[in-house]
This record gives sequence, C-alpha cells and structure tokens, in this order.
Amino acid sequence: EEQSITTKEIAQNVAQTATAAEMVSKGVNESAQTSRSVMERITHVDQVLDQTAQGANQTQSASQELARLAEQLRKQLNQFRLEENGAGSAHVRSGDAAGASVSPGSEVVCAG
Repeated sequence: EEQSITTKEIAQNVAQTATAAEMVSKGVNESAQTSRSVMERITHVDQVLDQTAQGANQTQSASQELARLAEQLRKQLNQFRLEENGAGSAHVRSGDAAGASVSPGSEVVCAG
C-alpha cells in the first residue's frame, strides 16, 4: 500500500511536470510568434524609411535641377532690356540682336 501511494505521487509529479513543460512550450511558441511579428513590422518600417529616403533624394535632385533652370532663365532674361522711347512705344534691346520696336499691347517674340 505504501508503495502504491509512492507510485501515485510519482505519477502525479510526472503529470504536473508534463503540464508545466507544456505551458512553458506554449509560452515559448507565443514569444517566438510575437518576435516574428515584431521583426516583420520592423522590416516594414525599414522599407518605408528607405522609400522615404529615396523620395527625399529625388525631391532634392528635382529641386536642384529646377534651381539650375531658373538661374539659366534669369540669365537669359537679363540679356533683354525694355527702353521707352517717349512716343508711347518701347524698344527691346538684346545683348545679341538688334532691337525691335514694341507698341503698347503688342507681342514681342524673340527667336533663337
């Protein structure tokens, strides 16, 4: 009878140990799933940050190109001067070409 009680106690201890091991295993699996989920989210954030950086670089390049074109246009426009001749019309002077008379309301077209 004493041996039977000891055997029952051992069986109970083994069952408790198995239950505890199963709980630990479930906890480890849940932690692993959570870790994978966090890692996937971090990877996604990293990809979004890369895309944002690429967009910022493209914007910077476009801004620099626009500034270059604006400066080029400013230089081209600075070649022309509009001078009034006192008779209600104006004369366009260019550094490269002869002038053209301009009456109010008329259009000036420069070739070249």
